[in-house]
Amino acid sequence: ATHRVREHWVNERTALINRIRALLAEFGIIIPTGRAAIHREVPLILEAAENGLPDIARAVVADCFDHLQTLNQRIADTEQCFDMVTKAS
Repeated sequence: ATHRVREHWVNERTALINRIRALLAEFGIIIPTGRAAIHREVPLILEAAENGLPDIARAVVADCFDHLQTLNQRIADTEQCFDMVTKAS
């Protein structure tokens, strides 16, 4: 059951990354594919006032990015639990 929850979070994370990329693309801001690019580029985009991203879109992207950070932490915590169980057995 725990593996299924982790799998759900991974799928949700992938979908969220795609939503962030699509939203930014609507405003002409293109981010390369991959998690690393999102984590590298989104904070810079949110800080840059001159990129033409409207305030409402900036707020939505910021909320999505915060949720992405939460998902990353949940996935990492779950993987750490898996490692502890594996080492204990």
